[in-house]
Amino acid sequence: MHTLVFFSRPKAARTKKILGAERRGTSSAGLKKFALPNSWQIRGNAKALEQGRKHPAEMAKIASGPDLFAAPIAFQNNSAGIRKVYWLDTNGERQLYRELKPGESYELGTYLSHPWVVTDADGNALGLYYPDGQKRTVTLE
Repeated sequence: MHTLVFFSRPKAARTKKILGAERRGTSSAGLKKFALPNSWQIRGNAKALEQGRKHPAEMAKIASGPDLFAAPIAFQNNSAGIRKVYWLDTNGERQLYRELKPGESYELGTYLSHPWVVTDADGNALGLYYPDGQKRTVTLE
């Protein structure tokens, strides 16, 4: 069982691990409970997570929140394999946006409350990412 924790006013440089996630930042005042803070990142590795094809956040039914704050995000595939980039829609369902071959990158406009899942070629979740307040590049290794 996984638990999500929301901070209303986290202390500077606080690091909290939940669902294999790390949060590093200085301020998140005024966060709403419909989305994780923009500086959260749930990191994956080359192996699929133990739960199988879905990321634990997907199984917890994480979904996109309102389209309030636009933010760019980019994915750079530095791995030796194909990586698929999915948006989790408002129902928490994967929507394929791009398949990246080794060395390829993809930049897109999204919103702070929109989660993105990256999988291997077989659809096994490797990581879940949120955009930051400024352009964020996620390096896939």
